Amino acid sequence: MRSLLKKLGLAALLAAVIAVAGFLFFPGLPKPIKVYDVVQLNQRWTAEERQRYYHTSQGSQLMPYRWFLALEQPENRKLFVEPDYLTRFRLIPDVNPTNNPDRLPVGFAKDSPDPVTGVENVGITCAGCHTAQLNFRGLGLRIDGAPGQVDFDGLLQRVALAMTTTALDPLKLDRFARRVLGPSYGAAAKRELKEQVRRYIGGHLGRIRQQINADQESGLAPTVAGFGRIDALGQGGNRLFGPLSARNLRSLDAPVNVIPLWNAHSYGWVQSNASIRQPMARNVIEALTSYSSLVLPGKPDAIYTSSVRLKNLHDLEEMMARLQAPQWPEWLFGKLDQGKLARGKVLYGKLCAGCHQPELERPTTNDHVPVVPGPFPPDPVSQAAGKRFYHLRIFNVDVIGTDPRDAVNFAARTVDARAIGLGADEPEARVIFTVISGLMQRYYQQNGIPPEQQASWRSDRANDWRAPRAYPARPLAGIWATAPFLHNGSVPNLYELLSPVEERAATFYTGDLEFDPVRVGYQSDRFYGGFKFDTSQPGNSNAGHEFRDEKGKGRIGRRLTEEERWQLVEYLKALRFEDEAAGLMTPG
Repeated sequence: MRSLLKKLGLAALLAAVIAVAGFLFFPGLPKPIKVYDVVQLNQRWTAEERQRYYHTSQGSQLMPYRWFLALEQPENRKLFVEPDYLTRFRLIPDVNPTNNPDRLPVGFAKDSPDPVTGVENVGITCAGCHTAQLNFRGLGLRIDGAPGQVDFDGLLQRVALAMTTTALDPLKLDRFARRVLGPSYGAAAKRELKEQVRRYIGGHLGRIRQQINADQESGLAPTVAGFGRIDALGQGGNRLFGPLSARNLRSLDAPVNVIPLWNAHSYGWVQSNASIRQPMARNVIEALTSYSSLVLPGKPDAIYTSSVRLKNLHDLEEMMARLQAPQWPEWLFGKLDQGKLARGKVLYGKLCAGCHQPELERPTTNDHVPVVPGPFPPDPVSQAAGKRFYHLRIFNVDVIGTDPRDAVNFAARTVDARAIGLGADEPEARVIFTVISGLMQRYYQQNGIPPEQQASWRSDRANDWRAPRAYPARPLAGIWATAPFLHNGSVPNLYELLSPVEERAATFYTGDLEFDPVRVGYQSDRFYGGFKFDTSQPGNSNAGHEFRDEKGKGRIGRRLTEEERWQLVEYLKALRFEDEAAGLMTPG
């Protein structure tokens, strides 16, 4: 009994210490999301396809699958996977068992055994970032392909805290071991599991945190992303290049909004800075950023072996090609004012279409930016296939005037790639090309993928990368479902996006999913657990893309009257891609 009391006393002491540490060093979490029902907009997917999208693995490996199901919340004995807890990070619950027997949230999947270790892991899918739920008066509106509002950095912090408390608290560890080991539970198995947990904390989880918090030891703190943002280019670089040399890690100070997926398959170049040509290459780097495994560097017979699932990525890309932008639900948010809409359409044609309306690629299309590697125009793969895609106009950071860090960081970054046979100061885009090409070729060899299937998976585009100091002007169909705005999410609603910078909020809060159908964006008032978006922080500027009378950097048109702003807002609610691409042929 005395021994048991000692154990209980130690556990209570540890729980108290952990609770205090969590209060002091981890931000408070918002309340769980509660809705009375969830409806989905019809965007050309069947219910079965939607479930495949939510839970098809791309090879991401966050932790062993059984561990994730067994892990407790750091603050109590409840399971980490409980929906009420995960919604506090703005993950979306999914009770549908189709393709999801353990009821994981949207964007989580059980991966196949790792090609090196043989372990079955749980990981993040593309749906984790690219699925949104807008709430309105107690009803949830699910929109596939829309930018989600998940706080992944906050989630990873709590995973780290939960794993640490499990390793330190003997009672938590015992409950965890019983769930994980099942009939194999015993003293020896429990000791081995505890050692595996410790190795995971110091190894895989430690590397993830190092890549996110790179350069802190030198006084350079990352810009906290908060809800719905990630420094995708910077984090992808840290993930790929960190194993080559510690010199390659960079501070993550350019978080950007998640990009909507509808119509993206038909664009010639994608990513926040229009740096990637090929859909498969774009999906591979996204999977690696989401913690898929990769042998880099390594022995010649193992290098570029990866858990990235190229077949799954191809299947998902084919689904994306059919995804439509969501149409404004008048039955929920109210009827559109047809008079305002008509006047807004005229304004859009005069002030917006010249930048945002797509055009088909043609031999003379040229962005006047360096391409690394390979020539453009034309793309020889697309040219040989007789295919053309939508060209999105791109604008230099000094012209558009929005925060430049995302584009400039990528353009300026160099990599010590001597470990894979390249130079000590290679341009980042060139090294990414080398790595992604090597990964693809290794996958094709290991899985016996014939050349004609490889060609299909390329989607008629070359694996070209470039590094413009510029941003693309994407088509605006469905923009109403993509708040907050600008590439870095620094403007909370559409009305402010059409206003001069001095009329935009300098600080606002993200993480509230309640939708404002008037100003078109999420509610942005202060609330407990919300993320304070401070536009004075590095990477967070809300300047540029301004309608104002004074000429200068970032001015894109004359100042709009208040009534004109509301007219444009009304038209943008209704805008469809078919309207933007009117008169153009279908790509290809």
